[in-house]
Amino acid sequence: MLDHGFNYYSIYGNNDSLLVKAGDKVAANQTISKVGNSGSFSTNSLYFEIRYQGISQNPRSWLRKNKR
Repeated sequence: MLDHGFNYYSIYGNNDSLLVKAGDKVAANQTISKVGNSGSFSTNSLYFEIRYQGISQNPRSWLRKNKR
């Protein structure tokens, strides 16, 4: 779980390994974990969630399309 400030958090699940630890500061585009196939998935997959004030939000507004 990453704290973005202003009561916003992002949550990442199904990690194979974590590359940062609690309390670390992370930068934009920094790799924070390696995706795994834990849980009920049979292939590598990512669980991603945005929360505002503890309530799940639609993450579409947080995700930008890569314009190359």
